[in-house]
Amino acid sequence: MSVSEKASIVFLLSLAFFSNLAFSLRDVILLEAEAAKKIEVHGQGNINRPDPLRHLKHYHGGYDIRDKHYWASAAFTGVHGCAVAGVWVLCGAGFGLFLLVKKTRGSSLGRASSIRVTAASNPWILATFSTIILLTLFAIVASSLALAANRSSLHRTNLVKKSIIGAGIDARRTIRKVIRAMTQMQDLLLPFDNREAVELNITTHQLGKESRAIQQFIEKTDYFIDLANRSLYTAHLVVVLADLVLLLAAIVSHFLTRFITGCFRVIIICWVITALYWAITGFDFFFHSFAEDTCSAFGDFVKNPDSSSLSSILPCFNSTYANQVLVQIGSTVYNFVQQINMKVAELLHVLAPNKQIDVLGENFRVCQPFSGPPDYAYTSNCSEGEIQISQVPRILTMLTCYKNQSPEDCARDGKFLSEGAYNITWSISKSISDLLGIYPDLQNLSECYFVKDRLRYVVSHQCRPFRSSIRKLWASMLSLSIFMAALVLLWVAKAYQDRGRPFSICSIFPQS
Repeated sequence: MSVSEKASIVFLLSLAFFSNLAFSLRDVILLEAEAAKKIEVHGQGNINRPDPLRHLKHYHGGYDIRDKHYWASAAFTGVHGCAVAGVWVLCGAGFGLFLLVKKTRGSSLGRASSIRVTAASNPWILATFSTIILLTLFAIVASSLALAANRSSLHRTNLVKKSIIGAGIDARRTIRKVIRAMTQMQDLLLPFDNREAVELNITTHQLGKESRAIQQFIEKTDYFIDLANRSLYTAHLVVVLADLVLLLAAIVSHFLTRFITGCFRVIIICWVITALYWAITGFDFFFHSFAEDTCSAFGDFVKNPDSSSLSSILPCFNSTYANQVLVQIGSTVYNFVQQINMKVAELLHVLAPNKQIDVLGENFRVCQPFSGPPDYAYTSNCSEGEIQISQVPRILTMLTCYKNQSPEDCARDGKFLSEGAYNITWSISKSISDLLGIYPDLQNLSECYFVKDRLRYVVSHQCRPFRSSIRKLWASMLSLSIFMAALVLLWVAKAYQDRGRPFSICSIFPQS
């Protein structure tokens, strides 16, 4: 069999391999579309994927990054690329072993030097050269697209990470604000109401624990996402740039220097890089599946956080504890305001005969910011004529008998409230006023509004470009893997076609 015929056979085999890879591309794209459709239709609670840890039985759980079976089922979506990489490595090892055995036995596959090249083989040489150049250009274009998609996925992933961490930072900032306000309330109440001060101290310590837990979440999330993101970006960048250098080196080795040994070394390295391409393609598909799951889980959390597995992962308060704290605060304020209004009513009844109600007014009433039991819901709505609790000390000042005033003057002016009683009332009123000021923040923490708002923004504005960037990265890497696989096979065919034949520098045709 002549060298041309052998090369033709190799070329046909490479075309067959290229066609099979094209069909594989179609199958994987269909598989991805089907998986994405399932996630979109069924949501995070109905993931249906093979789990290699359970002998490929399907995983039917939800999105749970703490579950090893979820990670196994998600990683298994990239098995196609890893399988092709494994087969590619085995074929390369088998081919290398075959060459080593042939060389050891003293035979040579490259006896082309004993065969004279005729002019009839020139069209085949030109076709092979043109195909290699064309595939090289395709590989360069695919490499450029892969580098751009790699940069885009890094940027998009960082944006999502910043949004998630930003929710934790907002929650922690609000907790610190609440803790400062409660600490001031403790200092005010301690001389007059030790029981309330102790309860506030317990609540403050619990808030401190929540703050530290959120800080740990921020640090761990930032570290692991940044590590994974940077590692993936660096792996793509190094492999693709190395491949671009080797593409040029292969062209030089084949058609300029005619240094066969160096050419084969380049082919071996490109063979290894092609295997890495396929493995990275499998990982990119897994990353794409994980991105789809993550965005779907974010959407489900925004709609119904109680039934989402993210509720125990994201920086949110324990809902049971938060509701207890809010009810306790509402009950305390409600009872205090009710007592004030009852005492004022009794006072008006006593003062009415003496005509000493000008300061208080006939319908003096403190605004009740909470509804009654058992919910004690915060309303913050006041009826006409009612005063805010923060204004109570200012009104009571006009009815307070201070130490520098004589009892006779106080009795004549109708100042019946002692200075000690006023100080107690002022401290409690100031504490409750401060508490009402931070109550909306406590509600936001208990309902996890900070996280919901951030994730709602991610779902609405960031998830689509985030998934699109990863899909483009996966598609460009898959295209690059296919082009490189076909190109390496053609390089092997060309190297054996040219082995032992004399060439002029920069000539693609052998010397006659």
